[in-house]
Amino acid sequence: EMIYEGTKLFWRTHEKIDIQMHEYVQLHCLVVCAYNATRDVTQPTLILDKTKIEDTVDDDAVQAQLKAQREEYALRKAIVGRPLSAEEDEEVAEGVRRGILSNYVLLRLQQKELPETSDGACDLKFVTLSLDQYADGELIIENPGITELPTLSKKDKVDMAQFQRMSVEIRKTAGELSALSKSAEKMSAIVSASMNAFGGGNPDPGHFAGISALNVTTKSGSQFSIETKKKVMRAILSSDVIKDIRKRKVAEMKARLESSVTYKALCEEIKARYAAEAEAE
Repeated sequence: EMIYEGTKLFWRTHEKIDIQMHEYVQLHCLVVCAYNATRDVTQPTLILDKTKIEDTVDDDAVQAQLKAQREEYALRKAIVGRPLSAEEDEEVAEGVRRGILSNYVLLRLQQKELPETSDGACDLKFVTLSLDQYADGELIIENPGITELPTLSKKDKVDMAQFQRMSVEIRKTAGELSALSKSAEKMSAIVSASMNAFGGGNPDPGHFAGISALNVTTKSGSQFSIETKKKVMRAILSSDVIKDIRKRKVAEMKARLESSVTYKALCEEIKARYAAEAEAE
């Protein structure tokens, strides 16, 4: 499961590194993927011992962060004045836990210049700080059994043409929905006029004068009018005309989706995301 995604800027080299951290709970490790966006280079993947990292975390610091994050959560959710529920408190605690792990790693990611190069190229290294209880390299472990390590590569640039096509499709779909809504309103007016012709559903022949205020829903009016309106609506909805309209609209939408490059790309992106999440778990 990915617990962090962001960018770290290195002031000495003026390089930007995109970073992802994945947690493997059963294997007790963190996998750090990095991509040097400045040099267009994918960095070697790091695997860290999560148990040792958690052992170094100060409990008092954790409690202080929990207290601060609970207050921030209550302000953000506008629930100041009541205690957090178990689910809310668990959400805050999980956010603090992930934040502590990711910040611990980020502080220790440094760039080391490669001695065999003359162009100033650097490699990304995980180093220990002066007060750490572990020496350099002690937190880095071998692959504990991950079949396919996650990777991080160059992010695709935003395709403005594709965005414009998607916007056109969305506007067209919205227009069709609006047209269907207007058609439904017209049909409702036809039903209302038909009911008015029968005296608003009143069985007394003396009232066959037309009632303009008749509610065309099937939930109000006299029992006779309700039953009559239900029959009229069932007849309309089961008519061949309505069935043909539905079939045509469904067929048009299916054809549009099948020929939509944007829709296919979105499906592939969602499929890949779910596959990556399943692999990470």
